[in-house]
Order: sequence, then C-alpha cells, then structure tokens
Amino acid sequence: MTSRPIVLSAVLLLLSAACSGGSAKLAGEDAAPPSRDGTETASADIPAACEGKISAAPGLEITMDYWEGDGAVSVAEFVAPAGCVLRVESDVPWIKSSDGRVELIREGMTSGRIQGVVRAAAEGLEPVSITVRVNALVKPPAGASRRVLIIGIDGLRPDALQAAGTTALALLQRKGAWTMKAGTQLDAITKSGPGWASILTGAEAGKHRVDSNDDLAEINHAEYPTLAGRADMLGIPAVFASQWIKLANLIEERRRKDIKLGEARDVAEFMADMIRRKNLALHFIHFDDVDRNGHLTGFSVENPDYLRAIRSVDRHAGNLLNAILDRPDIVREDWLIGVTTDHGGEGNDHGPKNAANRTIPLIFAGPSIARGEMPGEGYSQMDVYPTAFAFLGHAPRPDWKLDGKNLVPALTQEKP
Repeated sequence: MTSRPIVLSAVLLLLSAACSGGSAKLAGEDAAPPSRDGTETASADIPAACEGKISAAPGLEITMDYWEGDGAVSVAEFVAPAGCVLRVESDVPWIKSSDGRVELIREGMTSGRIQGVVRAAAEGLEPVSITVRVNALVKPPAGASRRVLIIGIDGLRPDALQAAGTTALALLQRKGAWTMKAGTQLDAITKSGPGWASILTGAEAGKHRVDSNDDLAEINHAEYPTLAGRADMLGIPAVFASQWIKLANLIEERRRKDIKLGEARDVAEFMADMIRRKNLALHFIHFDDVDRNGHLTGFSVENPDYLRAIRSVDRHAGNLLNAILDRPDIVREDWLIGVTTDHGGEGNDHGPKNAANRTIPLIFAGPSIARGEMPGEGYSQMDVYPTAFAFLGHAPRPDWKLDGKNLVPALTQEKP
C-alpha cells in the first residue's frame, strides 16, 4: 500500500523528538514560543485584555429640564479605550444609548422631578454610572386636572427681559408661546391701576372704569368681575398674592382679606407653599421690584440695576416652577404658566401712550402649549383673563363682553 512510507516517516520523527527531549509538530502547526517562566504564551490571534478606563462626559451627575416637545436630547457620552466593546444599560425607559451616546427620550417619561441611572461596562474594566436628574413637564394622560399660574411682573420692558440673562423666564419663553410685541390696554394712560385692572378683568379701562392709580375703588365689578370674582362665580378655587399693596383694592371686597401682601420673597414663598400643598386651580402673583427699580434708576435695557431687578424676580419665578414640579399629583396635571405686565417704561417713569410704555411681553407655557413666537400682532395683556378661564374649561361667553381674546385654541391646537 502507498501509505506505509508516510506512516513510517512520522513514527521515526516522533522517536527522534522523544530522544532529544523536544516535542513533535505536525505539518501546518506553529508552536507558541515559551515564556520566561516556561509556560506557553497566547497565540497572536487572541486579542489582548481590555485595558484603561471608561470616561463619562460631561460628568457623573447631570441635572436638566425636559418639557413636552423637546424630542430626543443628547445629555452625555461614555468613551472606552480603543478595542474595548461598551455595554450600556439604563434603569428607566426614558434614557437610551447608542454607541456610548446617552439621550433622553419622551417615551416613558412623566412630569415631576425624576431620576435615572445609566451604566457603562466593558470586559475587564471598572463600570461607570451617570445619574441623570430631570425636571420634567410633559403631557399628562387624558382626563388630567388643569391648573393655571399667572406671574405678573410690574413695569417689565420686553427688550430688558431679553437682555437680562434670566433662567426661569427664559425657560418659559423657550418652551412656550411668546411675543415681545403685545400691548397694554388702550383707553387709559399707562399706569399700574388701569393696567392691572385690565389684566384682572380682560376689559378696557373704559369698561372697568379705572383710569389711574387714584381711582382703584371705582372698578366696575358688577359688569366686569376680576379673576377672583369670576373664579368664585364659576366655583374655581383660586389664590392671589401681590407685592403692590394697592392691587388688593382692585379685587372684590369679599376676597381682599384672602390676598397675601408683602415683599417679593414673602409673596413668592407663600405662593410656592400654596402650589405645593393645596389643590387650587388658579394662582395669581404680582411682583413690584422691577417697576420700583425703574422709577429709581431708569427703565432701560442699558441699566444694569434694572436688569438685576429682573433677574431677582426671575429667581422667584424659578422657585414657583420648582413648586409645580414638587406637587404630589403632577403626573396627572396639565399646567398653563402665563407671564405678563401692566406697562413698560422710559426714563424714570411711564404713563404716556407711546410704544416704550405700551409694548410689553406676553408668554404662555406648559406641556400642552405649542412653542414659538406667536404669529402676527394684536396680542394684549387683556388676553390673559379669557385664556386662563378657557384653559380651565370655561371659555368666555359673549355676555362677558371682554376685550381680550381666548388664545387657547391657537396655543393648544384645540377646537374652541
């Protein structure tokens, strides 16, 4: 048979190797070179162990805001040494990762102060975790309770609001609907009395009869009840706080004793407490420090003291937003937050019927509110009244004879 010479050669080879103390190898095999301790080293085609460490940017703890409409938001990134394969997992459905990049997504997210942890690991390396804390305000399920917060900032110029470097107010503008070209009431001078009376009644000064700061008691509650009076009539639980003491004179007499009066910190802390603890539907707060500062140092975008006063109120506004997030039932609530003012200002005063005094900002924000600059013109401080009640399920009727417009259909794309 032809195979015997080959077998004999192999046997001779093995005998020769045994005699010399070596080892035999069949054709096609490569022996691994011995290591210094005499053991056999790994073959070249086996990858080396993963070495180094996993890094996380921008850090191991992240806090951010997420509102309805934000979409997928990149928040962090894990990076592993070259050749290492990352495995990333999260303990919540609203954090996802791809190729080490960490994103927040809307799916599975609920309103409130929520937290998740995302963990990255690789073979042979110490795992790294990022804690993500989110202040979330997203659309609630159907049938949610609706609530309104109106933040009134006396003497707020729109250009100064844009230049002040705010945090909470800028957030509301960025996440909500806004215009920097709204207007005050048209019948009276641009003083606080007629301005706040028009905000509180949704009507022109010629109807509510307050023409200055000296005739507040003349307000026409019989035909034009204020937010407080109308809320009582509709059975809407409401709370009011004001830094300007005279604003109480605009409210129906039966409700004046319930209004919290005091300095900015006092009224802000009171309102934050009411938001956290009480199940009220309508909240109204007035801040006066911006107007005071304008009278003392000047209503100007170039005045650092005036801008500083805006930032001070902004911090109080931020605390009010935090109070909303702290509510125990926030996951089943739909909030509308409005920001308005009574007038602008120029020099150290206001009153004339000109653009500097009549042009004001107007912001509406919330998880159900469409974002962006409100199209067109013709918006007014008087729109706050009908919009607030419509959002709470009481669209204004013709016999209310309002001058303000119900903006809810435009803001939410809901049918009127």
